[in-house]
Amino acid sequence: MSFRGAAGDEESCTVLENTQGEIPRFSRNDSQTPESSYNQLVVQVFLAGKDWQARALLRAQLLEEGVGVEAFETVREALAQLEFYAVRPALLLADISASDHPSADGESLANWAKRIPIWIIASHTSSVPGGLDGRGFERLLFRPIDLGELVEQVRQRVGRR
Repeated sequence: MSFRGAAGDEESCTVLENTQGEIPRFSRNDSQTPESSYNQLVVQVFLAGKDWQARALLRAQLLEEGVGVEAFETVREALAQLEFYAVRPALLLADISASDHPSADGESLANWAKRIPIWIIASHTSSVPGGLDGRGFERLLFRPIDLGELVEQVRQRVGRR
């Protein structure tokens, strides 16, 4: 089974190899080397948020725009990755508007705000937003947010054109 690229030519075709007893794997038959493919997939943004639909939609849009994204269900999971793997993304985007523990998430994120750029998405109705001012976050955003504008702002922030 193959999926043709926009041009419809075999050069940009992605092929799902048929294997017996193995997990199918994708391979590309174009001129990309593994090293160049890896460099394009470097995670640039950590995305954390409980609302899986919003998280999945934002992640998909950023990936379409060429921004490497790693998504997490909770702020705690994202921060564990930062701590354990010593990964430093260009941006951590945390949606705490639906968090079970918005105050604790805000506090944990504030501890990291001096080390990495953090954008917070909050709700105007939450009691936490006032406590977020002056905590070192690069940006505070409030719902509702226009997805297209947010994607463009993230692209500009991480330097993807």
